[in-house]
Amino acid sequence: MVNSRRSGTRGTGSKGWLAGGVVAAGLGAAVIVGAATAGASPGDADTGSSTSTNPNTAESVRSSQTSSTSAGPEPDSQDDSADTEVGETAQLPDDAEDDADSSDDAEDDTDSSDDTDSGGEVAVRGEDADVPAADEPEVPVTTADSDTDAPRAGDDDDMVEKSPEPISAKPQRSVEQATAAVTLRTTTAVTATVETDPVLIAAATSTDVTVGSMVVDWLYSIGIRSNKMGTDFLNIPVSKYTAARWLVKRARIYRDVVIPQPSDPSGPSAPGQGPLLWETNFTDLNEALTYWGLQTGRWGQSAGENQYYTDGDNVYVDAQGNLVIEARRDATPDGLGTPDNYTSARVVTFGKQSIGVGTRVVARIQMPVTQGTLPAFWSVGLEPGHEYDWPRQGEIDIVEIPGMGTPASRRWWTGNIHGPAAADNTVDVKLHGVDADLGVDVSQGFHEYGMDWYADRIVWHVDGVEVGRVTKAQYEALGGDWTPFSGAWEHYLILNVAVGNPWTGDPSPSAPFEAQMKVDWVKAYAL
Repeated sequence: MVNSRRSGTRGTGSKGWLAGGVVAAGLGAAVIVGAATAGASPGDADTGSSTSTNPNTAESVRSSQTSSTSAGPEPDSQDDSADTEVGETAQLPDDAEDDADSSDDAEDDTDSSDDTDSGGEVAVRGEDADVPAADEPEVPVTTADSDTDAPRAGDDDDMVEKSPEPISAKPQRSVEQATAAVTLRTTTAVTATVETDPVLIAAATSTDVTVGSMVVDWLYSIGIRSNKMGTDFLNIPVSKYTAARWLVKRARIYRDVVIPQPSDPSGPSAPGQGPLLWETNFTDLNEALTYWGLQTGRWGQSAGENQYYTDGDNVYVDAQGNLVIEARRDATPDGLGTPDNYTSARVVTFGKQSIGVGTRVVARIQMPVTQGTLPAFWSVGLEPGHEYDWPRQGEIDIVEIPGMGTPASRRWWTGNIHGPAAADNTVDVKLHGVDADLGVDVSQGFHEYGMDWYADRIVWHVDGVEVGRVTKAQYEALGGDWTPFSGAWEHYLILNVAVGNPWTGDPSPSAPFEAQMKVDWVKAYAL
C-alpha cells in the first residue's frame, strides 16, 4: 500500500513537470517571436510597400570649367580585409538552424502555392501631381520603404566641357577574393507580387551573412515577414564556416522566390526589350576604347565637388574583366590641396557612341558607398551647338548612390532628370522623390541599373524591377521643357565617382579614403 502511494506521487509529479515544460517552451517561443517582430511594421505579417517623401535637397549650379590633361600618381592597391571570426555567442544556435531545416521540410510536404506575404507594388507612380512653387518644383514619382535617415534625391553636378581623351594603358591590379556565389532554385509556385518585391529579392540573393540576417531568414522560414529584411539589423559577423553553411540554408528558405535573371542578348528578349544594339564587356582596355574615352579636369568644382578627373591613372581593367574607377585622396595635377586633394575618373562615350529614344540601357555595377562620394551612371544631351550648355541639353541620371555615411544610404537608389524650364532654358527643372530602398547594401555586390527611354516617359529599373518613372505630362506640369527627352537629339553616357558636394557633404579629412566603382558591362537594347 505504501509502495502504491509513492508510485502514484511520482506519476503526478512527472505529469506536472511535463506540463510545466510545455508551458515554458511556449512562453520561450512567444518571447523569441515577439522580440523579433517588435521592430517590424504593424503589417509585417501581411506587408505592402509604403511611400515616403524625402525633404528638399540642396540645389546645385553647373557651369563650364576649363579642363587639363595630366597623369596622376599610381593608385594604391586596395588592402584585402580579413573576415572577422566570432564565437558561438555571435552565431545562431544550432536549434535555430534545425528549425529552418524543419520548416523547409514542412514546406516540401504542403500543397500551398503562396509561401510568402505580398510585398505590394514596388513603385507608386505620380499622377496629375500638384504644381509646386516655381522656385521649388517637386513631383512625387516613386518611392519604396524608407528610413528616416534616407538620403535625399539630389543631382550629380558634373558638366561636360571637353572632348574625351583615350584611356591610358594600365597594368592589371590585384583584386579581393571573390565572394562565393549561391545559385538559388526557383519555382513557379509564387504570386506575381513576390516577383516585384525588391526587398524580398535582396534578402534571397544576399551573400552577406550576419547574426541579424540569419534571424530574419529563420523568421521568414516559419512564415513571419520582418521589415528588417536586407537591413543592418544585428549586424554581427559570423565565421566563414557558419556563413558558408547558412548560404545553403538561405537558398532553401527562399527557394520559391522568383529571382529576375539577366537577359541573354543571344536569347529571347526581356518584356519590352528588342535586339541588342551595342555592348561593352571591358575584357581589356582595347575593347573598352571602342565606345569609351575620358574627360579630365575639375568638372563639378562650381557645384562643390572636390575631385580632379585624371587621364587614366584612376581607371583600369581588373583580372575579372571589370572596369574599375578609383577615387583616392592624393596630390592632384593642378596642385590644389584640402579639400580638393582627390583624384578620380570620368569615363564617357562622348564622340564614340550615343543613345536615344527607343533605347533600353543597362549597366552591371558594384557601387561604392564611401561617405562623401557620389558614384553615378548617367547621360547628357548632344544638342547640336549646345553640347555643353547645361541644363538646356538635358541630363538623365540612371543611378546615383549618395555616400551619406548612414545604413540607409548604403541601400538607397536615386534617379533624376534635369532639363530647362519652358520659360528660361538656363533654369534647371528637376524632380524630387525618384528614389527607392533596395533593401541591400549595394557595395556588397553587382546590380543591374537601367532605364527605358520612350518619347513620352522614362522608366528606371534595378535588377529588372521598376523603381521609378516620370512622364512628359508630369515634367511639363512642373514648368519643364521636355524637348531634351523627346528624341530631338541623342545623349551620351557617363560613368564617374564624384567626391564631395552639398548633398553628401565632404569626406572626413581624418578618415582613410578610397572608393571603387566596378563596372562589369554596359549594354544598349532597342525597345
